[in-house]
Amino acid sequence: MTDGPGDHVTVNDWNDIDAAPDQVSGQDKDRIAALFRDGLTDGADAIGWFPDFVLDDDDRDVDLVENSDHLALGSVEDYSDAAWRFTQPHLSGNRDALFAPKSWTVMFERGSRMEDLETPQAGLGDFDA
Repeated sequence: MTDGPGDHVTVNDWNDIDAAPDQVSGQDKDRIAALFRDGLTDGADAIGWFPDFVLDDDDRDVDLVENSDHLALGSVEDYSDAAWRFTQPHLSGNRDALFAPKSWTVMFERGSRMEDLETPQAGLGDFDA
């Protein structure tokens, strides 16, 4: 497991995604793997995970991944010790960047060694009855 929100995860394989903080659900981790496996679109080079309170702020306008409550595609830069600068270049208009608190968000970027991202297969015995 990684230290917690604020992490910048370089993804080379499933273990990198799986080690993300517990706030990132198993479903979100699976979705992150699928997005990397299928190829990021719209000029994005990163996936951001944002908690509800960051997304609920009226001053922030984030285009989330379809059927996700926390994931967004975009570009990220290390803006300061306290914030990520997250932009979504595919959106029309001239939106400002989202300055997201590192203490609550997690950023995922493709690593240079990622080739074919395999996720573990779950059997029927892996699910609670």
